[in-house]
Amino acid sequence: YLPDEDYDNPAMVVDFYEFTMANCLFLHGYKDTKLVFDMFFRKNPDDQGYSISAGQRKLTRFLLNYHFNAQDIWWLRTKGMSEAFCEYLRTYQWKGDMYALPEGTVCYPNVQMVRIECDMVGAILIETYLLQTINFHSLIATKANRITRAAQGRTVLDFGSRRAQGYDGVIYGARAAYIGGCQGTACVLADRDFKIPAGGTM
Repeated sequence: YLPDEDYDNPAMVVDFYEFTMANCLFLHGYKDTKLVFDMFFRKNPDDQGYSISAGQRKLTRFLLNYHFNAQDIWWLRTKGMSEAFCEYLRTYQWKGDMYALPEGTVCYPNVQMVRIECDMVGAILIETYLLQTINFHSLIATKANRITRAAQGRTVLDFGSRRAQGYDGVIYGARAAYIGGCQGTACVLADRDFKIPAGGTM
């Protein structure tokens, strides 16, 4: 296996045990068994009274485009996944259902933000991406909401480009901050792609 650093498939954002578990369930005949799970959180950050739900758009796009290509399958074979499972994933498309709070909704601990209903293999393989996406976006939106409320009408802009964790964090962090109440962003690409007004200092 020779890695291609320019290839990026978010379907591979998976904890490895989820592949081994999905492979095992597949081999024992559970691939078409329906599984339902809810994503929720147990406690608000800093003991605050609410959170803002975000990230559902990115999660939806991920699920609609979910696939594995030949490079992914080749690598999975090198990690000991069964040939039958690899062949199954080669043509696999996610066909489940997702129910979710709308982005920007105020949400509370122990209340579902996202519900997934799909085949067992698909449910297991999307868990890491789902958690990472909803947790990150909601965290940024919630913090932005608290800051803009504390500003009492003064303009608040997202300047996360210089500190965000990676390229993806810059763009989607700016979007989540806008959902949370920021009036704009310093990030040009967020303006171009999401129509979030770009502005800043001189």
